[in-house]
Amino acid sequence: MNENNPEIKNQIQIDFEESIAEKNKTISRLEAERDSAISSRMKSETLIDNLKAEKQAACERAERAEARYLRNTELESKTQVQRQDLLGKLFGGNS
Repeated sequence: MNENNPEIKNQIQIDFEESIAEKNKTISRLEAERDSAISSRMKSETLIDNLKAEKQAACERAERAEARYLRNTELESKTQVQRQDLLGKLFGGNS
């Protein structure tokens, strides 16, 4: 039994080291997966923030375009009224 004792201890040591190595590989894999997930989350949050900013900028551009349209429409209406008034004064006489 004494002869097998060092062999058993060596095998136990080898088994232990292999088990630790496997656990370290698992830990490394899980850490890499965690880091990848964190990176993906940060990228998606950045993308969402960028999309929100783009949406806000588009809404602001649309509001400015609407204001320009309304201003131009109002100016066109005033111009049309002034034209009609001028034409009436020029050609209409007392109308």
